[in-house]
Amino acid sequence: MELNILFHCTTGSCELSPSLLLPFFNREVSLKSECRLILFLSIPLAIANYLIVYQNVPQKVQPVVFGQILVCLGILLFICALESLCRTANLLLTISAFIVSMFLPIGQHLCLVLLAVTWHRLPVFSILWLPSCISHMCLVFALYRLPYSLRCFLASLDCGFFLILLVFFSTSVSNVLQSAPIISCQITICFVNMISLLLLLIFITRITEYERKSEASCNVAFKNEERDVQLMQDINRLLIDNILPPTVAHKFLSHDRNTDELYARDHDNVCVMFASIPNFKEYWSECDHTRKLECLRLLNEIVCEFDKLLSKPKFSCIEKIKTVASTYMAAAGLTDSDNADNSPERNAAVIVEFAQAMASVLDQLNIDSFQNFELRIGINVGPVVAGVLGQKPQYDIWGNSVNIASRMDSSGVIGYIQVNEETKQILSKKKSDYQWIYRGEINIKGKGPMITYLLKLSRKNRINFYKLI
Repeated sequence: MELNILFHCTTGSCELSPSLLLPFFNREVSLKSECRLILFLSIPLAIANYLIVYQNVPQKVQPVVFGQILVCLGILLFICALESLCRTANLLLTISAFIVSMFLPIGQHLCLVLLAVTWHRLPVFSILWLPSCISHMCLVFALYRLPYSLRCFLASLDCGFFLILLVFFSTSVSNVLQSAPIISCQITICFVNMISLLLLLIFITRITEYERKSEASCNVAFKNEERDVQLMQDINRLLIDNILPPTVAHKFLSHDRNTDELYARDHDNVCVMFASIPNFKEYWSECDHTRKLECLRLLNEIVCEFDKLLSKPKFSCIEKIKTVASTYMAAAGLTDSDNADNSPERNAAVIVEFAQAMASVLDQLNIDSFQNFELRIGINVGPVVAGVLGQKPQYDIWGNSVNIASRMDSSGVIGYIQVNEETKQILSKKKSDYQWIYRGEINIKGKGPMITYLLKLSRKNRINFYKLI
């Protein structure tokens, strides 16, 4: 530790504990005010001085000296009571309590000096009170919640006050037996001890202040790092939750997860939807290269509005899978919960309602952006395999049901939802008032001839739903 750093410590302030840990005790003592701390530490000092007076002071003057000790303790009690009533004057009362406590170690000496005027043969030895004065100066070290400069001032005041009384008010050497050399040099002993202790206290207090502020700075830095780590974890969790379904995200965020382990689940009764905007490709080709970014912004706004629909409670069972160009892919029924209604009728009906909501949102965006985009949607119900491939999480679904839903979209009609006959029967069980349009048998790429039905994305339904959201 360099002295230059030690004496130029500019580390910020820190929160201080109101508790005091006493020697040989494991439990902390709560002393929330400096006045109480001064009173607490003054009691053993008063007891020690009482014993000194009892053993070394003539019996005829002991009542006066004992009275002085009791008066000091009484004033300290009064200041503590006053502090509990007047919290605003805490610093002033603390300084007052410290000044009063200064008379506990030296007050008896002062009483004997005054009494020596009447009784000329009354010996007044300064060195007798030196241990008490040293103990009181060490009390400044315990007032750790006071500013360092104020503690240095109080220690200097303490030292100066004691030196004046011990050096200038004591029995002269001529009145002392020459056979007691320690008494004859008591002034030198008092002066050297008090000054040395003052310098030592100031230095130790400075070291303690530096270490306390350094520890506080480390604690603040640690808390900031901990907060940053927690923030990054929250951001990662938010990103994972946006990419993966909640049950899958929980598995990927677990600490005991094997990164090389394949995550895949079989799901029955899943309704898969592909929703395309066919005329967006035409809009993209009409824009020159300077407006491509504007086209992407518009597509991003459309997709974001579709994503907002997923936050609605009624669409909580739907998971967005991905977007490919202007095609939006979603599925209902991928939940792992046993309590959820995972019937094919319910999943298909929710997807149809979601498709109507998407059309309603797109209509409003067309009005705002002066465009004429329309949806072409294909859905299918059946079993799928859902999972994540690789270490970079990308949730996807596979299966024949996904392929059929994709073909229902690519071979569909703009402004309609196209389904095969099985999906149409499932939807009719849930709701019988769907206005189906029989399209007949069409050739589906990779699947051969297939009978399909169309469900119009009704403008009336769109407007009503848009008013609801």
